[in-house]
Amino acid sequence: MVTSSSLNVQLDWMSTHFNAMCTTERDCLEKLKNSLFMVGEIGGKSIDEVKSMVPEVQVIGYGAARVVVPGNFPIGCFPIYLTAFQSNNPNDYDEHHCLKELNSFSNYHNDKLQEVIQHLQREYPNTVIVYGDYYQAFQWLFQNAAYLGEFIYPLREKRRRARLE
Repeated sequence: MVTSSSLNVQLDWMSTHFNAMCTTERDCLEKLKNSLFMVGEIGGKSIDEVKSMVPEVQVIGYGAARVVVPGNFPIGCFPIYLTAFQSNNPNDYDEHHCLKELNSFSNYHNDKLQEVIQHLQREYPNTVIVYGDYYQAFQWLFQNAAYLGEFIYPLREKRRRARLE
């Protein structure tokens, strides 16, 4: 679900939901011990804000045993940013025609986020907290787009022909 509500509001929703579904702390621990929590997207939050949110939200306190914290995409490849920050200097773009400076910012953000995750892993050794590398996944799609298209488009064409028969 996409929402324009702040992360704090969304976390309040989650807390309210947990409080409604759990009768006791032990009940919550039992219900949530096999759950996978996807925390994010954190967007413009500072690393210190993100670090302070995880304990405040009590995701782990509610019984989360597995938490995935996704990083940022290479935002310099997104049309909204390419339009807003367009440049006449070809050196501002990489081989995929993405803005280098914005992707550098995404990498910096992701590096700092991974530092926070490492700290949280030490602080909560009984909880698996991992980094979801959206940046590299997106880059992989760019690098393999031509190869993926060879398989995706023929399948679409086969389905279209099957409907016509």
